[in-house]
Amino acid sequence: KKVNDLMRDLAIQVDNLCCFLAQDRVVKFASLDSIKLLQETEKAVNPQLHSWHMKLIEQKKAEKKLTTQTEELEKSLTSFTQQKECLEQDVKRMR
Repeated sequence: KKVNDLMRDLAIQVDNLCCFLAQDRVVKFASLDSIKLLQETEKAVNPQLHSWHMKLIEQKKAEKKLTTQTEELEKSLTSFTQQKECLEQDVKRMR
């Protein structure tokens, strides 16, 4: 209770992390864009959380790459199927 009274009397905001950071760090932190701000917050809260987030980003990039490759292969398959059908019709006409 004494600690709480002292905190109130001195206007110490335990919830406000900016009160505990050096002012140059506060300025730097405040000037970050939203993505970098999220990354720095993750690092401060739990470095493993940041590591998981980076892994998710890499996995998403890999997923996009594989999706693009799959779409290209599907287009190629469609094209080759159409070519095969045309060639089969040519063979039938030649017989």
